[in-house]
Amino acid sequence: MINSIRSSILFALIFGSMYSLPLQASGQCFSQLENSYTHSEVLSRLENLSPGIDKDKIRLKVSSVDSSFMFYRSFVSLFYDELKARLANSPLRKLEHFQGFSPIDYHPDNFSFYGVGNKELRYQMNDYDNGNRVPVITDLIRYMSSLKIANRNRFDRKELKELIESYYKGLQGKEIDYPEFMLKNIHFKDGHYFSDSSDYGGQKLVRKLSKGRVARELSKDENHFIEQIVEDFFKGRLEVLDAFKYYNVTGGSGGLLRYKILLRDKDHILVYEFKEIEAGAFNPLNAVLNVSPIETLNFLVEDPRFRNFYGMAQMSDKTYFVRPKFDNFKQDDFLEYSNKQQLKLAKVQMNVIGLNHRIALGKKSEIYWSELSTLKDILSDKVDEMTDIMNFYYELLSKDKASL
Repeated sequence: MINSIRSSILFALIFGSMYSLPLQASGQCFSQLENSYTHSEVLSRLENLSPGIDKDKIRLKVSSVDSSFMFYRSFVSLFYDELKARLANSPLRKLEHFQGFSPIDYHPDNFSFYGVGNKELRYQMNDYDNGNRVPVITDLIRYMSSLKIANRNRFDRKELKELIESYYKGLQGKEIDYPEFMLKNIHFKDGHYFSDSSDYGGQKLVRKLSKGRVARELSKDENHFIEQIVEDFFKGRLEVLDAFKYYNVTGGSGGLLRYKILLRDKDHILVYEFKEIEAGAFNPLNAVLNVSPIETLNFLVEDPRFRNFYGMAQMSDKTYFVRPKFDNFKQDDFLEYSNKQQLKLAKVQMNVIGLNHRIALGKKSEIYWSELSTLKDILSDKVDEMTDIMNFYYELLSKDKASL
């Protein structure tokens, strides 16, 4: 009873009034937004939603994004601030009490394969540093909006319903097969999975990074810190072979520091990443809960086979999310696949989200589905609305990049 009351109070706090101006319908979204915000006001709002990132780096992030999809990925809190207001008066609000731990940032390029044990390959979400406990319906809206933004609305209503069916199979505990194209670079030999590609050669990490990232060498003090953290985190089992640091310019962690580290145990070479967590990070959906990062992590990595890949580390006055970089199991970017392949890949990812929600909701998963299944069209409308909104903000901020 107490938990039920707490849940109701919590939802009122989460989805009550805050930054956003609520819209009555998706068709009104552009006219209302155009009359509500100027370029400078939206920029100030982004700064307020990311208090732990220097304002100059926020502006650099805005000026560097070159697509709606990268804008969507770069400003996660803006998406949820808008979504919070639009759920307050939506029929989807009846699903608010179905809550579970979420990575928050589900999108098609945030999944990868894992070699679990020696003979099993698993596919799962790989980015957990923003995670917390939220209504699980928000995961679906976030992920499905990302698909429409990424492929410029090529998924129609029929295909979105197919994705929801794949999600339901996951809620039932049914895994779907991986399409062959997902496995093209992965091989199995002598009890281990391996790939044709690698991001290291011999004893050194490759310093060549993707657009918007510049590698920098470590100072002696930083090398000492890294060795000490590795010693503490891995209990002395691993040796540091090489490390460097870099800042992301765009993406959800744009403006935050990362360390990439090459490690060796007696049998394997491993690549790990220490990813700075934004101090005072604000997420409109979970700010009230104040769940610690390590508690979030332990609940969030639902499959116990994945938990020992992840953790938290403290260095100087900053907290870092520790995660493996399975670059040797990395797929192509979502947009590099054909339309048919994108749909197949999205079905697998929706199935994974369903499997995660089954664990998060436990016995409530079937009740949740029975209610969600009557709201599929409303869910699709909300996905369309959030897609339009994020596209609008990208276009608005792209008009005056020279002033940043």
